[in-house]
Amino acid sequence: MQLEDVLRRLEGVKRSGGGYSARCPAHEDKNASLSVKQGDNGGIVLHCHAGCTPEQVVGALGLSMQDLFPDGDRPRLDRRQEHRTRQPAKPEPKEKPKREWVNGGKPVARYAYTDAQGKELAAKRRKEYWDVYPDGSKKRGKDLRWEHAIPAGVIVPPYRLPELLGADTVFLCEGEKDVDNLRAQGLAATCSPNGAGTGNKWRDTYTPYFAGKTVYILQDNDEVGKKFAQYEAEKLSPVAQEVKVLDLTALWPGLPEHGDISDVMEHLGATQALADLLELADKAPGWEPGQEPQSTAASPWFEKNRVNETAFCDAFRQKYGDMACWGGVFYDENGLVERDKLLQRITQELSPYVTTRLAQKAKDLLAALRSFCYQEAPQADPTRIHVKGGYITLDGVFHADRYITQNRLDVEYDPAAQPPAVFLDYVNALLEPEDVLTLQEFLGYCCIPTTKAQKMLFLIGSGGEGKSVLTQVLKGVFGTSMTSGSLHDLERNRFTLANLEGKLLFLDEDMGVSATKESQVQKRLVTANAPLSIERKGEQAVQAMLTCRLMAFGNVPFSTLYDHSEGAFRRRIILTTKPKQEGRRDDRDLPDKILQGKSGVFNWMLEGLSRLTSNGWEFTISQRARENLEETKRESFNLLGFLADENAVRLGDLSRKITGVDLYDAYTAWCYANGEKPVSRKSVTSYLKQEQQRLGIQASNHVPDSQGGKVRGFAGIEILDRRFLVRGSIRYDRPFSPVEVSQNAP
Repeated sequence: MQLEDVLRRLEGVKRSGGGYSARCPAHEDKNASLSVKQGDNGGIVLHCHAGCTPEQVVGALGLSMQDLFPDGDRPRLDRRQEHRTRQPAKPEPKEKPKREWVNGGKPVARYAYTDAQGKELAAKRRKEYWDVYPDGSKKRGKDLRWEHAIPAGVIVPPYRLPELLGADTVFLCEGEKDVDNLRAQGLAATCSPNGAGTGNKWRDTYTPYFAGKTVYILQDNDEVGKKFAQYEAEKLSPVAQEVKVLDLTALWPGLPEHGDISDVMEHLGATQALADLLELADKAPGWEPGQEPQSTAASPWFEKNRVNETAFCDAFRQKYGDMACWGGVFYDENGLVERDKLLQRITQELSPYVTTRLAQKAKDLLAALRSFCYQEAPQADPTRIHVKGGYITLDGVFHADRYITQNRLDVEYDPAAQPPAVFLDYVNALLEPEDVLTLQEFLGYCCIPTTKAQKMLFLIGSGGEGKSVLTQVLKGVFGTSMTSGSLHDLERNRFTLANLEGKLLFLDEDMGVSATKESQVQKRLVTANAPLSIERKGEQAVQAMLTCRLMAFGNVPFSTLYDHSEGAFRRRIILTTKPKQEGRRDDRDLPDKILQGKSGVFNWMLEGLSRLTSNGWEFTISQRARENLEETKRESFNLLGFLADENAVRLGDLSRKITGVDLYDAYTAWCYANGEKPVSRKSVTSYLKQEQQRLGIQASNHVPDSQGGKVRGFAGIEILDRRFLVRGSIRYDRPFSPVEVSQNAP
């Protein structure tokens, strides 16, 4: 690779000394801390002054170290990095994991060992747990013990002895869980009572039970398992008709260390694993003394102890299906593919071949896969609703074609689905009938990627009405096309917008009192008729078309929905819930009951969407909802109450003028008289200028004052109540103190 090729992948490139400087792609770099130059041997030397290693830098560029050097030369580091590399690595301190027991520490299984007649001789209890490490990684473990002490003189036979004796072909596993999983698929299986290991782990008394049988030994994917499989084969071959040792990595090359047939069945699915296992058993050679364990199946992307990244990415997509990467996020035909799930799959594929720095190499390959799958984000089609198995057009026609999209709903389309009776009972108990129509239209509106209706929805109550049930239902229908968060974060955190790319719905499940003090971002999202700037940590801001609808639930007063602009209110629908019925008992299983019929719920949403489009994208707004909006205006911004007081103010007569000072004094006097706290003079002036056309007023710089001069003010505003004319001939009863005036000043 040439120097120019590397420079083209970097940002902020400038000449510096004998080379170049640029922003380091491996960290959030604002200071161009990466040095890039041509080495003496023709290679490319990278040095990050912030401490990133060359491996981290090339990984962030989607390259390998070998790409930096011609003809396969060994990568050369700059002297400082070479010095650091030669230093012995300090062992990282071991951090103790937190143990989380499955099933609360209760046994998840009981394995009974019987004699040939089925009489129980002994039993094991199995408990399972997760060791959760501070970095978030998990390791699964088990606790397997005899339920009671084995009576003296009793030699426990192999597991499920009656079935072993009655079978001609038997699969010999390491553990009872494996045996039961194979038995569930119709196979005769057994295991030693003592697990894997040589010596007393296999008693000579077990061997006669296998006389004349075909035995397939399933070795676990570790050294102990492989050695024990050879030991078992050696013991059984003299009496069995045939013995074969099966390497499970031939079924799943990515089988983790210590993995067994149960892991294979979970990964491939029981049906597929069974078919592949029987095929492997048929083709595998019979065991012979001195036979080495089968080697792991060859891989086209693992060459000379190195991973060919291009070949790996190609094989990975062939195995797991085609994917696209938009904005650093992966999508397939089912919608969003979670990063952790991809890392898990990559790790599983690597684990048979890589034994050191597995986690880091998996992350490097994820970066390579991101570049391999990169595409320009598609333009969302507002005429299609993507569901499981295909998509629906706005005319209600279902198409079975599936392609990669960012916004596929987690629901199947069934036009014959039963009406969602349980859900309808719930929403009718939550809202007044006329407001149910509005909710229906809004949820249907959220199913397609468009902001044409230009509305967001607030659902306000006093608590306990059951809004959380609706949250769970929405998550069940929208799946990964929906995201949750805080309206406050949308305004204050510049990285939050990036989480809305490709989403259909943003839900604030518990809107706080301070959630909506600012609404500039909200207003831009609700209209979203042009691309918005989004930014991810460590990446340069880009333009993206966001069509995510906003919805918020809260137990807050109307005054919380704070905004001084009429434009904000025009974009809002505010529904209020019914009070909780006295004596009502909540059904904690209600969300699950509703989601059992989610195809019917989805059809109900489609009805709302159809009505919305038929009405020209105008929502059905009840008188109750209109009053909610007006009350919100008054409670959140008392200037509106002042302007609406017909006994105090008259608007519209442009021959009447008032200075800005006199107007603000009149407003503060009115607030005092009505027990209100005035907002700042700046807020008053800003609102009046913004809404002057609607109010029938005009801002002016030539309003006469009491001294005969010309000052700023407004035409079209007349103060009718002389008590509020502070600087006039009649003053109100108690003037504001200097302290109060200063507090009210902008």
